Formats: sequence, C-alpha cells, structure tokens
Amino acid sequence: MSLETIKLANSVFEEYISEKDVAKRTEEIAEQIVTDYEGRDLHMIYIAAGGVYWHVDLARAIRRQSATQVLTEDSLRVSSYGLGTTSSGIVRPHAKLRFPVGDKHVLLVDEIADTGLTLQYVVNGLSRGAFDPPGSAGQPPASLEVAVLTRKHEVFKGGPITYLGFDVPNDFLVGCGMDYKEQGRELPAIYRKIG
Repeated sequence: MSLETIKLANSVFEEYISEKDVAKRTEEIAEQIVTDYEGRDLHMIYIAAGGVYWHVDLARAIRRQSATQVLTEDSLRVSSYGLGTTSSGIVRPHAKLRFPVGDKHVLLVDEIADTGLTLQYVVNGLSRGAFDPPGSAGQPPASLEVAVLTRKHEVFKGGPITYLGFDVPNDFLVGCGMDYKEQGRELPAIYRKIG
C-alpha cells in the first residue's frame, strides 16, 4: 500500500506521521502534563503562527484528561523564516504577550524545533519577562517548561524540551501547524517533502 501524497505550491509531500499517531502522542503528553501540574494553574504560551494548531489539540487533550486543570493561554509571534523555506538565523519578535508571565507556571508550546534557535530565544526572553506587555514589571515565571510536537534531532542545538512528540529527520515537513509557502498548516497529519 502506498503512502498518501499531497501537492502544495507545486511540490509533492508524502504522509510521514499519521493523524492517528499524532493524536495518540498528544494524548500521552497531555496525561503527563496533567500529572506534572497537579495542583498548579497552567499558563500555556504558543509560538504563532504554527504553534496554535498543536496548542489547541494539546489543550483539548489536557481538558479530556482533567476537568479541573486550570488553563490560561497567550501567544507570541516570532520568526526566523520570513517567506522562505530555510531559517535566516535571525529571530525577530513581532509583538509582546497580552499578559505578564511573572509567578505563572508557563508551558511554551510549538509545533517544531528545527535548529532550536527560535525556541532558545523565546525561552531566554520568557525567563526574564522580556516579552511582557508594556507597563509590566518584567518578572520571571514561577516555572517554565517546553512542549514541542516535532524536533529535527540532526540539526537541533537548543536547550531541553520537557514534552516531545516526535524526533524527525531534517526533511521539510508540513501539517499540524508546519507550512510550505504558507500552505498546509491545517493538515492533521505530518507530511514530508519528496519532490
């Protein structure tokens, strides 16, 4: 049986991780998060634009695991890709958070860790309260952990990831928030470029 293929922006992608496997791993991570954060409110911050897709799935999985887990959320828009398909190596913030992180138990959520440059930039900033809204005190969070759906283990040079979905090769991936020329983020499975 051949793998499912799709076409985006004149390029061909084949299914790499199925929707079922993504959902199963997300539920497993949610179960661990509920255990780890028992008795603590959880403030989830996703990296936009791609991180929102897995963030929503993860937050809903957490809710299925626990009806009492307090969840709040925020987003931070940064980029190192621009409109291209390879990282520029320069991380640019585009906006501040809506809420300060001081004294919160923060879980940073993203769909992919490529080299880890963007992730490390955001972790460093969050740990200092650097992305807090104007007029805030810029205090550090009570705790800061990272959840990432995919990590390109061959090129990753970032810091620790507490909750990891999948280690993946250094291929170009789409789906679950990852895009190719702004297409394919909405796909519920993960595909890799083959042509």
